[in-house]
Amino acid sequence: MKKTIISVLFCSFALISNHNAFAQDDYEAGPAYGEQFNFELRGAYWNSSLESTVKADSGSIKGTNINVVSDLGLDGNKGLPFGQLTLKFAERHKIVADYIALSYSGDKVVNQSLVFNGVSYAVSSRVSSTLDLKSAKFGYEYDIARGDAGYLAFKLAANYVYANASIVTANALSNSVAMDAWAPVIGLSGRISPIKMVSLTLDVAGIAFDKSSVTDGAIYLDINPLPNIGFSVGWRTIKIVVDVEGKKADTQWGGVFGGMAVRF
Repeated sequence: MKKTIISVLFCSFALISNHNAFAQDDYEAGPAYGEQFNFELRGAYWNSSLESTVKADSGSIKGTNINVVSDLGLDGNKGLPFGQLTLKFAERHKIVADYIALSYSGDKVVNQSLVFNGVSYAVSSRVSSTLDLKSAKFGYEYDIARGDAGYLAFKLAANYVYANASIVTANALSNSVAMDAWAPVIGLSGRISPIKMVSLTLDVAGIAFDKSSVTDGAIYLDINPLPNIGFSVGWRTIKIVVDVEGKKADTQWGGVFGGMAVRF
């Protein structure tokens, strides 16, 4: 996967740097439709699959690595919305904000003993569980290379991640753990528009800090019938690991998405 991302970004840089590769009559009137904006709002519906384990120690009591899908019965295939806001305030400079909020619930009779935040759940206990995660990213992009048919940009952002997991038994024994973390994120974004109304974009960003990490990658195709509107289809993956003071959530999503962009 990493080799594929590097190869695509290298090709994007080469094509954008060599403007002759895009010197078509179609670009004589200006940039591609997807680039004619100062303000862009994107919304998408993401058909993602969930893989997640949570673990919570309490003092000397070690917690169990709990798979929230197989152990707790959370729905691992759930459609989710996400949004992105882009403000282009100069020729090569952009501010980008990205937000996603995820909420899952499940109900299951556990088939093994579990320990979570100092509380033990015996085999055959019926438990109701929830998992809430939020990721908010606010950053800056600078176009290293730019032409009418695309760009290659460097990204620097601050990413806030939050996770809350809870388990409730049938006899109302409630137990929950919340954790959050801030992290700087760096990455690259590349876009090429072989024709004025169509563009292909690849975004990848991430960081590792202490025992935690964030990675986010997406590739998507935009069809732009007009400069101020576009329709998207693509694939995205996010992996968030929050490990703070004996409490850990290791979560990954991946799947296709479809959406719409409005530009002004």
